[in-house]
Amino acid sequence: MLDLAEQVVKGRPYRVADFTSPAGLVIADAIKANYPQLIVKTDGGYEGAERIRIAFVDSDFNGTVDMGIRALKVNWDPRFRLLTHRDVLGS
Repeated sequence: MLDLAEQVVKGRPYRVADFTSPAGLVIADAIKANYPQLIVKTDGGYEGAERIRIAFVDSDFNGTVDMGIRALKVNWDPRFRLLTHRDVLGS
């Protein structure tokens, strides 16, 4: 995550980390403490998500941060198989 924060300090408007555990937020906050010009934003796709994406955002950036999270609607015929997370999004 440090490399993402440094990319923002060097001029990128924001950088988003992959999904991380709650411990990742502790790390992000520690990194942010050393870079006062950064803002840390989080999103897990829904309120209370355990796994979240963390974005380091330049404090001067006024745009929208694309966290890369999309909602999917899946339709299937349940007579053939009960779908699990692995069937739709992988393991």
